[in-house]
Order: sequence, then structure tokens, then C-alpha cells
Amino acid sequence: MSILAGHPSSLLFGCIGIALYAVIRLIALRSPMGHVLRCLFAGGFALVLSLAISAAQLLPFIEYMPEMAFFINRFFPEGVLHYTYSAYDLLGLWGPRILGTEHEGTFWGSTNHTYVGMLYPGVITWVGLSLLLSRLGLTRFDRVRVAALLISSAIVTYLATNFPYADFVQKLPVIGGSRPAYFIAFTTFALPWCAVYAIQLWIDRRLPVRSLIRPAMTLGAVALVVAGALATAPYLSFEYIALHDKGVPIGSYIAVQWALVSALAASTMLLLGLCAVNPARAKVAVAALSVLVVVDQSVGIHGLIATTPRRDVVPNTATTDYLRAQPAPTRVRFDT
Repeated sequence: MSILAGHPSSLLFGCIGIALYAVIRLIALRSPMGHVLRCLFAGGFALVLSLAISAAQLLPFIEYMPEMAFFINRFFPEGVLHYTYSAYDLLGLWGPRILGTEHEGTFWGSTNHTYVGMLYPGVITWVGLSLLLSRLGLTRFDRVRVAALLISSAIVTYLATNFPYADFVQKLPVIGGSRPAYFIAFTTFALPWCAVYAIQLWIDRRLPVRSLIRPAMTLGAVALVVAGALATAPYLSFEYIALHDKGVPIGSYIAVQWALVSALAASTMLLLGLCAVNPARAKVAVAALSVLVVVDQSVGIHGLIATTPRRDVVPNTATTDYLRAQPAPTRVRFDT
């Protein structure tokens, strides 16, 4: 599916994450060589087949990749490394608007909200991951699978940052032609999967309310750590200080965003508690959780994906007139 999306950068970094996951999982399970070879063959066959099916989409992107790197290096002196995450940017993992938005004039991240917004996996993801701390009765196979996903997610997330030694990988051939922020592609798949798996197990096994104590305490601790990190921004973040000096009420804005996410997390935990009290209503609880997911994501993207008339985005020029006059099929297509 990643290949068919026709986005080589997220495909490349996603495959790196999958390879890390496979290596960690095979090592942890101490798989025999025959099993390892069968896994490599099956994975390689699936990759080759997918590449063959979507070659018409990917080959032009491969051809244009050097031009893409040239474009980035022309407009950003620091090149593709401009698209990395700082320590403060990673706070976007907790809330979609914790670092503000350009649309509202409140953005204080190091890159732009398009990339910082990609970090947020949804508050239900963090609630689900916290359930892994309860006694879910995971088998050894399940523990290895979840651990491999979490470890590989941590590694690729690190590679998407401007932290020490991450730039060594970011500057490698092929990888150096893409934006490091796309390393997060694997993380945004792996974390929600682990969360949904944990929630499903917790509901199916009808664990008591007391099993939520440790997850709730962990979530509360994480929320306080995030709040503490945000409290240091007025002293350590140049972007935050610049907004504050312009008179932007950034402090109150961030406090509201933090409170919204924390309230959604508490609401999710409350729904799980109601499910534990009355297991017969588990389907109702799951439906309510689905509604919360929609609300959570809607709050995050509200006002950021506006519909703009094409004439305002791509005005008529000599180039667009020329492209429109070309008979199909063409490599570049322009429709009115």
C-alpha cells in the first residue's frame, strides 16, 4: 500500500523501519536459519511484486529525485536537514497543535506544521500503549512482536531528529536525497497498531477496573513531563521567544492545547473504565472510542486543510497554457 501511494520518501524510510523490525524480531526469537531465509524470500518477493505493479508511479519520481534535492538545497541553505525534528518538535507527539500552526500565527517549531503535524498518532494511541503496562497476558511471541515494533519506532524517530549522530544516516547515499522527517512514517504505523492490539486484548479479556491504575498513572506522569518541557520553552526556545516578543499570547494557547489533549486522554480512560464495569456494553464503549478518535483528529486538522480554487493555487501562465495544449498522454498533465 505504501508503494501504491506513489511517495518514494515515505516508502524508503518505511521499508527501513520494516527491515529494522524484521531484524529485531528474528534475533529476539532466535529463529533458525531456514526460517530466516523463508522470511527474506517472502518479503523480497512481496517487495519486487509491489515495485513491478507500481513502477509507472515510482520510476518518474526516481528520475526526478536529483532535481528534488537541488530544489531543497536552493531554497534552504541547510538542505534536506532542514526537515528534521528538534527536541521541542517531538512534543508534537502528545498533541497536534502543541507547537501551534502557521494558520493561526502561533507556530514555534523548527521546521513547519506540515511535518510537525505528522508526529501526532492520536491520544487513543498513547492510552492504548499505556495498557501494555497492565497484565494483558501476552505470549512470548506477542511480547517480541510488540517490543520489536516499539524499538524500531524509537530508532527511526531518532533518525528523524537533529540529535547527535542522526545526521550520519541522514547524509547516506539515496537517504540523503529525501527529507529525514519522513522517517516518522514507520512510527505512525507501528504505534497505533500496538495501541489497537493492546485495547483489543484488554477488552476481550475483560480485565477489572484496577488494571487501569498503572496505565492511568503513567499517562498522568507523561502529561506532567510534557507540561514541564513546555514550561522551559520561554527560556530555551528561540522560536517561542520570538513569538512572545511579537505579543502573541502563545503561553495561553499552548496551555489550552495541552489541556484539550489531556482531557481527551482522560475521557478515553474513563470509557475503558466503564467497559470494565459493564463488559456487556463493550461494543458501546468501542463505538464511543471511535467517535473520540474522529473528534481528536478533527480538532488537530481543523482549519488547516482548506479547499482553495485551483485558479488561486496555479494561476494561468505561459507554461500552463503550453501544458494544456499538449495532446495526451504526457508526463506532466495540467487540467482546468
